[in-house]
Amino acid sequence: MRKAFGIRSSIIGLLLLCLVCAGCGVSSLPSEGNAHSEPAGEKEQGATDEIIGRDSGSALDDKAPGSGAQIVEGSGELEPIDADAQGSADTKDEQEASEKKSIFDVFTGSSDEKKEQAAPAGDGSKKVQKKITAMASDYAYYYDRLDEKGQTLYREIYAGLSSMGTAYLSFLDEELTDEVYEYVKADHPELFYCRGYRITWKESFSKITDVELWGDFSMSEEQVLEYADRIEKRTNEILAYVPATGDYEKIRYLHDYIVKHTDYTIDTEENQNIISVLLTGKSVCSGYTKTLQYLLGKAGVEAAYVWGNARGAQGGSELHSWNLVRADGEWYYVDATFDDPTVTGTGEDKSTLQYTYFCVTSEELGRTHEAIHTEYLPNCTATADNYFVKEGRMLESYDPVRLQVIFDGAGAAGAESVTFRCKNAAVYREVKQKLIDEREMFNYLGGRDKVGYQANDAMYIFVFWL
Repeated sequence: MRKAFGIRSSIIGLLLLCLVCAGCGVSSLPSEGNAHSEPAGEKEQGATDEIIGRDSGSALDDKAPGSGAQIVEGSGELEPIDADAQGSADTKDEQEASEKKSIFDVFTGSSDEKKEQAAPAGDGSKKVQKKITAMASDYAYYYDRLDEKGQTLYREIYAGLSSMGTAYLSFLDEELTDEVYEYVKADHPELFYCRGYRITWKESFSKITDVELWGDFSMSEEQVLEYADRIEKRTNEILAYVPATGDYEKIRYLHDYIVKHTDYTIDTEENQNIISVLLTGKSVCSGYTKTLQYLLGKAGVEAAYVWGNARGAQGGSELHSWNLVRADGEWYYVDATFDDPTVTGTGEDKSTLQYTYFCVTSEELGRTHEAIHTEYLPNCTATADNYFVKEGRMLESYDPVRLQVIFDGAGAAGAESVTFRCKNAAVYREVKQKLIDEREMFNYLGGRDKVGYQANDAMYIFVFWL
């Protein structure tokens, strides 16, 4: 018999970004082969294989946001502001694409009950596990969609991550473990301290034994507990003002809160997790997305983390993350990062925040976004809780009376801008022809002779600054 020692590296990018916040998301690449191998033979008991992985963080944190739109002032003219750009906020991976991320510790868990959390099998901290699991939402979107084997592995992974410990994995399946780990991190924004992993196993006479996992965490047990206390305190302060009415009002309040209190900042610390938004007010797309998911879960609204690619202000595709939310029994998409006016370039003041991606359908989102792992995502078709539908700002046709009502309402409310959306491409073209090309825009402005505007050709939306 010969003893062989193998080392593998596997790093999966989790846009759990801003992957495309800080970040924003997760992408999966093939693992590399054994770095060192010897002729085929049987390994002795005690021979060890090893996988070492590091969390590469968001794929959107090393590049400035797209420039988006800028207001240009002039005399007696309409002035376009990057007419078809709904800006991108996000950036590429901290690490190179070849350094795929995958981070997980696994503890053997029970499969008897759905989402049952097993006690750590190794040297994890029960104090940390109690604190972190208490912060977890009742919703676990991806868990509910896995088969029995995937759910077993999911429970084991979460038990290890939540306790910061070392434990044994009930079976070795590298590909499935990578995939399920992504779902664990996507479902659990409270795992803000997870950074990397190391897995080792023994092989004796072609049989895998003793699969052991060690977590790589970004902070100590004491720091995790301290941050968890601060996060809970801030969360309670925010939730105290969440409307007690319906899902739409809750989602809008928390969407607006995050946009107004967060600056898109690439080089800030902890920008891939909820610490960045809740405690520092600086983040990237992963931070925006995870925080909205976390707060919505606490407010009783089911939300999931979605990652993939989105079209940026310059037209290129970048890694990004956004939310799937359930409002009044229907699924919608929300992208708080792309609704931040300082990210998209539609304004310097947070009071001009946009609702371009507030409760949109799959078709609408698909014009600029493309998700990874679409097999677990619903086809969102509902429109009742879309911002423009709910607020009466959806134009079915070019309607001068309706437009005057929209502009008068914005002026009476003291708004700095007015935004409305067209039902489809044909209506959008008609409205654009009338308002911009034929200059009928000035009919609604009470004698003004100049105005800044943005026309979003992808989402059929107009923004005019008053």
